[in-house]
Amino acid sequence: MSIQTLAVPGTSKEGFVSRDALGALARSQPVQSFALQYAFPALYVFDIAPGSAPSAASADETVRDGPQLMTLMQKGGNVLRYLYEVGFLVKRPGNPFPKFVSIGRAPNNDLVFAVESVSKFHGYFTNDGSEWALTDYRSTNGTQLNGKQLEPAVATPVKSGDRIRFGTHLCAEFLAPASLHAKLCG
Repeated sequence: MSIQTLAVPGTSKEGFVSRDALGALARSQPVQSFALQYAFPALYVFDIAPGSAPSAASADETVRDGPQLMTLMQKGGNVLRYLYEVGFLVKRPGNPFPKFVSIGRAPNNDLVFAVESVSKFHGYFTNDGSEWALTDYRSTNGTQLNGKQLEPAVATPVKSGDRIRFGTHLCAEFLAPASLHAKLCG
C-alpha cells in the first residue's frame, strides 16, 4: 500500500512542526476536525536524554539538566532542536519509495533526525491498511519500542501511545490523530 504524499503546513525541511504551533491549532478546533485535517499518525519527541529507557512509566516532557545536558550538547549535536517537535508519518513530496516513511540522519529521509546517534537511514514505517509497523534498518545504535530492542530488519507493529527510542538520544511517542489532539490540548 502506498503511503500518502503530503506537504504538511508549517513543517520544517526535516519534516517536523513545533508542538506550540500545532497545539494552538488543535485547541482551536474539535478533535474530529483536527483528525480530518491530520488523518495520519505522528511522532511526538518527548525526551532527548541518553540512558533513560522510554517507558509508559517515565515522566513525560522532562528535560535533563546539569552534566547530562552538557553531554547532549557535546555528543548529541543538534538533538535539542527536536525536543517537543511533531513529525507526521507522510511522504515528503519528491521522496522515493512510496511504500514506507523513512527515518534517519540523511536529508533525503521523510523524517530527518540530524543527530549523530541516528543512522543515515535508520529505519522506516509501513502501513498495510489496518496497522502501522516500524522496521529498524540495521541501524548502528538500534531502535527500542517500549524499552525493548527491535530486531533489525523485522517489521514490528506499533500502536498509539507506544514509545520509541531512535539511537541513543531521541525518544518519541507514536500517536494516532485523536491521541495527538489530546496530548496537544492537555
